[in-house]
Amino acid sequence: MGSSIWSCNEDEILNYPLVSYIQFMNNHGLLSIGEQLQWYSIEKGSNSYVSKMLNKNNFTVKKVP
Repeated sequence: MGSSIWSCNEDEILNYPLVSYIQFMNNHGLLSIGEQLQWYSIEKGSNSYVSKMLNKNNFTVKKVP
């Protein structure tokens, strides 16, 4: 599951610190079997806030190949 969340292969996720991995899973409700956290999404997706951030232009955008 970790490699799909972070979009990496199995070897890379095995190098991730275990404590950090468990904390992330716990914080996002991924360790419980019963009660699940309510997940929310933003209307119109990331376009609704990314374009506003880019328009402010107070930071450098790094393009990744």
